[in-house]
Amino acid sequence: MQSFIIKLENQDNELINDENICCYLIDSSYKKEAISPLADKVHKQDKLILVGGKDADKICRDDNLDGVVIEIVEDIPHKKKISELRSKIGKDRFIGIICPLQRHAAMLVSETEPEFVAFRVDDRDKAAEIISWYNELFLIQSAVLSGKEKCDLREFDTDFLILTPQEYKILVAKKERLD
Repeated sequence: MQSFIIKLENQDNELINDENICCYLIDSSYKKEAISPLADKVHKQDKLILVGGKDADKICRDDNLDGVVIEIVEDIPHKKKISELRSKIGKDRFIGIICPLQRHAAMLVSETEPEFVAFRVDDRDKAAEIISWYNELFLIQSAVLSGKEKCDLREFDTDFLILTPQEYKILVAKKERLD
């Protein structure tokens, strides 16, 4: 069964105590004064909290978060960028990378050895094909998140689903109806 990473937005933390969620992701726009109290709540639950966006590395260090999630969109020396990022946040912290739906990009990103590689579903069929190919070749955990094409993310063979609170609540409601 896939594990859930919930993207907390607008200081929405009603899902902190949900036992089905293993990790939370905030954006660097999250209110600065709310980050440390949120991290304390998450850590008391023995869960992880990651940060993405501008200055994610600084926020991760300053607020003692568990890692960062970055999005790769350009063709740059990924190894160098990720190595620099690891040195900034600390070697014991997690890095998740959101990667384009391209085999070449997935290979380059995976060479940097992040904790997980995430794929945004902009094209359902292409995502299914890339994720299947990726899982055959790499041992690095994979994740999927919503993109342009809306679909049930559970259909993808990934370790994690990255969902907004609303997407998570809809998924739980659908599951409860089926049970």
